[in-house]
Amino acid sequence: TRKAAEDIQAREVEKAAVEQAHGEIEAKLEASIAEASMALKVSEEKAALFESKLRQRQADAEADASGSSDRIAELEQELAKQKEEAAAAMRKASDEARQHLQDIVEPLQEQLKV
Repeated sequence: TRKAAEDIQAREVEKAAVEQAHGEIEAKLEASIAEASMALKVSEEKAALFESKLRQRQADAEADASGSSDRIAELEQELAKQKEEAAAAMRKASDEARQHLQDIVEPLQEQLKV
């Protein structure tokens, strides 16, 4: 019975250690998710600002355009290029945030498996 009591006590200590580790991992994960969310929000805000600047440039360019169809076509091409660059920047920011989360989550998942 002494051996059984020692085994029970050892299991309780092990269980408490596992619960503490899970709590620490969960806290780290939540902090990492919050950090990645903030990074994504900043990226989205930058993209929105960039898009706003593009619209202003387009409006300025249209106001300056003398009605020349060549100039309008050129402005449309520039706008399309800038939109694609903005979309690429947003995709990159999203991919970086996703990778950041994955870099954090994978080691934590491995720790949980142990």
